[in-house]
Amino acid sequence: MQYPKLSHTLAAVGAISIAIGACSDSNGPGKPNVDLVSCPPSTTGGDNLTRAFYIDSFPGSSLKSVTSYFSAVGTGDRTVALTARDGAFDGVVIGSDTVIISAVDGDTNIAATFDLGGNAVTLGSTVTFAYDAIADTSGVLFMETTTTNASCPVVQTEGAAPPLDTVRRLGLPILIRGKE
Repeated sequence: MQYPKLSHTLAAVGAISIAIGACSDSNGPGKPNVDLVSCPPSTTGGDNLTRAFYIDSFPGSSLKSVTSYFSAVGTGDRTVALTARDGAFDGVVIGSDTVIISAVDGDTNIAATFDLGGNAVTLGSTVTFAYDAIADTSGVLFMETTTTNASCPVVQTEGAAPPLDTVRRLGLPILIRGKE
């Protein structure tokens, strides 16, 4: 029986290591999610959930979660969905989640986090977000609209008509997490 030369075996092992390294994702599971967009709420002031918003130049390579802020009129539970799409309000879905928000009449700056899965996003692309009010036991839920971040990159729109609807205001209180 003939054995391969040790130098050939080590070279093969080195080639496998290099190949594995070439396939590894620098943005993989070991890299943490970070705050990509942070626009804290300031004073209260709400708008209907029929409004939508987008980020013109997404600052990350994945979208893990969105924390939105709400105010409530009436006491009860509200079920709200948030869907993120690529490029336009009718673009390919990046992620979607539904949460139940329990609130007492007059509550403001209620934080609700939507887990959008950590799916890949093209760095610098446009990402749209639209709410869907699914159920409301009593009263109305509004999205908060004022932030302390004067350079907040979020653009609120009148609605979710494709491609990007009509601009309503610049800046919304929001926290978007993902990978850089």
